Amino acid sequence: MHFEQAAIEKGLSVTRSSKSILISDGRRKVKVNNSLIGKQSPLTKVFNKKGASKLLLKTLGANVLDGYLFNAREREKALEYARSLGWPVVVKPDDENKGRSVYVNIESDQDFIRYFDRVAEKYGSAFVEDQCKFSTEYRFYCAGGRALAVTKRVPANVVGDGESSLISLVEAKNRLKKERRYPRIKLNDEVDRVLDKQGLSLDSVPGKGRTVYLRSTSNISTGGDSVEVMEDMHSSYIDSLERVFSRLPGTFIAGFDVFIRDMHQPASDDNWFICEVNRRPAVRMHIYPWEGRPKNIGKEIMDMLF
Repeated sequence: MHFEQAAIEKGLSVTRSSKSILISDGRRKVKVNNSLIGKQSPLTKVFNKKGASKLLLKTLGANVLDGYLFNAREREKALEYARSLGWPVVVKPDDENKGRSVYVNIESDQDFIRYFDRVAEKYGSAFVEDQCKFSTEYRFYCAGGRALAVTKRVPANVVGDGESSLISLVEAKNRLKKERRYPRIKLNDEVDRVLDKQGLSLDSVPGKGRTVYLRSTSNISTGGDSVEVMEDMHSSYIDSLERVFSRLPGTFIAGFDVFIRDMHQPASDDNWFICEVNRRPAVRMHIYPWEGRPKNIGKEIMDMLF
């Protein structure tokens, strides 16, 4: 809808179908399907596979976290690899998105085997990755050779008022998220696991002003918050991501998930790492951030294309 509105405002013609829109200026046409711009090369499908995309990024000289893909029969080999990385590690599917079946803060053989088996049994394989020693994650939305937005992704959370239980605070925040058409906080066994590590449950009453995180991952789709920070980000990170972006074959748009130790300090070899690349990055978190200045990505992309 955002790209359609931007096209109309630019005076372009828009033809709708059930799954996509076709935008034209009378000379050229571009198809947009669920945030995927038609100019995107099929080569970018490599980003759907975490193992293959990490290898490509490494080949291009990008800063990436160590990781390796194991099939379901390689549990012992995977465990040995996890030990070599050093706890904690991450276990996740090779070709899933939106934070589904991603397990972080794995710190023992027993937990590793449990979550490796859970992922491997469902997907046939599991990707084992070193966990970044700093946890603040950012999404860089890049198109046409430039970074158009940088959003800090904050894991699902609530702030205590000293009186309400966590379940009540979640329900209240979810009402607000519904009003703002934001994905709501989803309660499941991962939330229970994260709260248990903090000595809490959904019945706990956190103190006034205390922020309680409910998930280990920061996906917006599971109730995380987005904070637009491009103007505050040190320019060296933007420059570095744009250099990596320019080397990716056939890539018109990409969303980079990046861990940064301190976004105000210059980039160096050990203070930022690319976690993943998304070939069809969502735009809603940038045009309707939970906090910060909205970015009109659709207008910028229409200006690039037409």
